[in-house]
Amino acid sequence: MKRLKNQHRNDTAAIIFGGPSLFEQGFDFQKLREKNCTIFLEAQALTKWFLSGRVQPDYYFCLLYTSDAADE
Repeated sequence: MKRLKNQHRNDTAAIIFGGPSLFEQGFDFQKLREKNCTIFLEAQALTKWFLSGRVQPDYYFCLLYTSDAADE
């Protein structure tokens, strides 16, 4: 993580989570790449579409929830 600190400080970023709403609305993910966005993809968003390689994310991440976090 230290290696990545500030690496994308002035970049435009897109963070894609696992919800279906962008697909349902027909969002064109290629536009993110065309705008030179750094793309972060949450693990639940690894759908067949992303796995097919149409748009390659720069980073993958996973959110971990604990029962303590759910209560706050």
